[in-house]
Amino acid sequence: MDERDHKAMNEELNHPSCLGAVISRLFSELAKKHNVKVDDLNLHISCKTLYIQKYTPNSKNEYECLEMVDLNGL
Repeated sequence: MDERDHKAMNEELNHPSCLGAVISRLFSELAKKHNVKVDDLNLHISCKTLYIQKYTPNSKNEYECLEMVDLNGL
């Protein structure tokens, strides 16, 4: 991919409808990967690490960490 491709991709992702589709697809893929419902997923970033968690209400530990992704290399 050259610089023009990156610029075009970034412009397309800046459209709200496209961004919503990307986020929806991300949640769908992660739910499938971890065999959980989309509504039970929680994602957050802290200290350049993306935490993918399963939300389980009324449990001792409501958030179970499913995966941690190091974002330092991005």
